[in-house]
Amino acid sequence: MSLVGHKISSRNERVTLRDLLRDRLPSLGIEAIVWPQGLRRVVIRPHVKCRRSIVMSHLAQDAIVILSPGAQRRFLTIAEPVRRAFIGNLALCKTALVVLAQTTTCPASLRSNLRHWRIPAAVSPLHENLLESRFKAIICEKIRKCVTVHGVAMEAEGRGLLVRGTSGIGKTTTLLQAIGEGYVWIADDRVVVRRNRRNKLVVSGQKKIVDYFHTKQNGIMAVNRLVHASQIKKKTELAFVIDVVRTDAGNGTCRLDETEIMETRLPLVRMHIAQTGYFNKNLLSKAIQKISEVD
Repeated sequence: MSLVGHKISSRNERVTLRDLLRDRLPSLGIEAIVWPQGLRRVVIRPHVKCRRSIVMSHLAQDAIVILSPGAQRRFLTIAEPVRRAFIGNLALCKTALVVLAQTTTCPASLRSNLRHWRIPAAVSPLHENLLESRFKAIICEKIRKCVTVHGVAMEAEGRGLLVRGTSGIGKTTTLLQAIGEGYVWIADDRVVVRRNRRNKLVVSGQKKIVDYFHTKQNGIMAVNRLVHASQIKKKTELAFVIDVVRTDAGNGTCRLDETEIMETRLPLVRMHIAQTGYFNKNLLSKAIQKISEVD
């Protein structure tokens, strides 16, 4: 599942770093966070900043700072007073966490400086860009209570469904084909999943692109050019998910499973198509029929 972070508003609630990252360290490639002795459970409003060089510029308070391998190497080559000044600047800005990317060890000099200024630290083998994306997604989910998924969303017989799959596999084309047969358009490309007041998951479109869709054949077009207003909804409760995967296992085979979005378990149909094949309306109907077998 591809997740994309949203910009965090200053009006969002605060959390502790421990609560933010509870049960999420494996997805970040982090085995453990080194907590300085005596550090209190500080409440923060987190955001992410990737550092690819050693600079003393001001950071907004409560940043999760990711140091690239280049920044780590540079830190080891600068004079000790400059090292202390750099870490001191992070402390002055009340940095919430420092993460070293693409490594499994923290240099002793960096570790001692972070400990001195009582800044939590961690290491991860993941690339800094991937770490930044995943941290933003976690912040988005825990703070704004939503995630963004690459896929298309529609409503079938009053039930919301999300179709996930790689770009160009036929998701948007299938949605357009299905609209004329009773399906309702919800969103294309970026589907926002959030909780409503009844604690149900609801899917909708991303604000900036909700009125548009993209196909390889036609490029970017307004939804209302091809879909009547009566067949478009702003949001719907999410009932199940379809994952479309190219495989050698055979075209059109599907298997019932489960998936988890925002700590909620949902029925999942894994739809296998040939390596050169595409998702289509018939396969969509087959996946929905698979779900109905267990309803």
